[in-house]
Amino acid sequence: MNDNANNTNTLEDKIEMTISDVEIGTVDLHEGYYPVVFHTNRGDVECRYYASATVRRAVIFVGSEKGGWDTPVHDMLYPSLCNDLARHGMNCLRVKYREPGNFGECILDILAAVSFLNYDNIGSIGLVGHSFGGAAAIQVAAATPSISTVVSLSPQMFGSHAVDHFRHNQSILVMYGTDDMRQSVESSSTLFRYAHDPKKIIYYKGARHNLDEAAPEVFRTVKEWLYDKV
Repeated sequence: MNDNANNTNTLEDKIEMTISDVEIGTVDLHEGYYPVVFHTNRGDVECRYYASATVRRAVIFVGSEKGGWDTPVHDMLYPSLCNDLARHGMNCLRVKYREPGNFGECILDILAAVSFLNYDNIGSIGLVGHSFGGAAAIQVAAATPSISTVVSLSPQMFGSHAVDHFRHNQSILVMYGTDDMRQSVESSSTLFRYAHDPKKIIYYKGARHNLDEAAPEVFRTVKEWLYDKV
């Protein structure tokens, strides 16, 4: 992929990133994560690493096209899940996009996170993404054998077609709100039809795009799915 990549890029294009160094900072005792920076030939990728001792499972969390440390469900789902999962023996890594909204570049950021975990001897990885990030997670999983499952929250349709390239042992959980004004029920049905088993789709009545209205159910369901599938 060249440097003038735009938001039409997917893994069907040639994409390249080289990590030259990884910088791990001092743990934030209040929030429970280590700040991590991947120094690459395309710029620095910032992450937050919630690490447990001697584990071989991990989950990567990515937000929407907003960028930053974006997370759905009252801006609390990802940090809450990361702390909970880490306490129970599963590493978690939140990724901050270098170029929010640039689909191809954000895919590279996620791939860098996968490479970091593979280097750390993590054998099974789950991906959780919201909206734009839900589709990017699907793209990465379709091309990455170490991804065991994807949780795609209110995913956009662009990029989500790659779900039909999942391997037989890769699973997917899809969640939508019935009052989502950005993604249609028809689109979610199409995505689910492309996917193969094991798969599950959940519609939360009255919930909108960020799924705030279904917060307790979303937290519980995602956590249980990750415990079972990663």
